[in-house]
Amino acid sequence: DLLRDWRPNTRHEWSVFASMILAVDHALEDFERELERDEIHSLEHAGERAGRLLGESVAVQALIYQIMKNNEE
Repeated sequence: DLLRDWRPNTRHEWSVFASMILAVDHALEDFERELERDEIHSLEHAGERAGRLLGESVAVQALIYQIMKNNEE
């Protein structure tokens, strides 16, 4: 089962998982600030910016988590 295979099991896995969630939260806060300052000028720009903020903030943690899960096997 895919969900069972990728669910955090150890304290370290939960720590990385929590970091990913915090990274998403911080990226969304940054995006909201940019919206409030009128730094986003189009729907296309909004999509690109949101994708970049979320992608950059989660990519490293997701890679670390994947490596941790692969080493568990």
